[in-house]
Amino acid sequence: MPATEVCPNGTTIKLIDGYWLPADETRLDEILKDSIALGRPAYQHRKFEAALRYCAGRGLAIDVGSHIGMWSLQMIAAGFKKVYAFDPDPSKHDCFHRNLERWSPRPGDVTHHQFGLSSQRTRVNLKVKAGTTLKTHVAAVADGEFEVMPLDSVPLPVGMTCDFLKIDVEGFEQFVVRGAEILIKRDKPVIIVEQKDGVASKRYGLGDHDALDILTDWGYEIAEDHNGDFIMLMDHHVAFD
Repeated sequence: MPATEVCPNGTTIKLIDGYWLPADETRLDEILKDSIALGRPAYQHRKFEAALRYCAGRGLAIDVGSHIGMWSLQMIAAGFKKVYAFDPDPSKHDCFHRNLERWSPRPGDVTHHQFGLSSQRTRVNLKVKAGTTLKTHVAAVADGEFEVMPLDSVPLPVGMTCDFLKIDVEGFEQFVVRGAEILIKRDKPVIIVEQKDGVASKRYGLGDHDALDILTDWGYEIAEDHNGDFIMLMDHHVAFD
């Protein structure tokens, strides 16, 4: 049986394959056994490694939809000076911090924001799928329990360029992109954004690739498609071996 603990906020978490997960998570338990990165079980690391090939700078990396911290841990391990992570779901917050303390040599260089990102400042509710936190998403309800705001309204490290931006928010990506317009146009980071078919249209009545279309209008191009996770680049980016 896995080790479990009850956190101060009342959530129960468990230790699986070296990572703290929400106690009711079952899908990620299985996925973690599929691959290895940084010498331990991993999740989605191949997408990160593919995107990292285009990233010359190692200033600020931003992890939108940070979940239990898998991407943030990889960003720090890849040498980014600072990581800013965003996730409004309280069931994952203690897991994120426990995993950071357990695995990161530089936990102080990760700033974890316990709110979500959108195109405007408001409050939303979250919809949780039984058995997995991987599908938790913003419900189409205003005046909810959880705060969201534009990335452009969040104070970022002074004098540091955002070199890498990851957005995985289960169909809500268009709103995150619109709320980060100033940063994206100014810093031109390498972006990896999830845009899976049938997600945004089903949940929000949007086009499934609206975030890609917005970024394309701003001068980005699709470099690679990893099963619905798109690596987006300004035309001056080239792959580094």
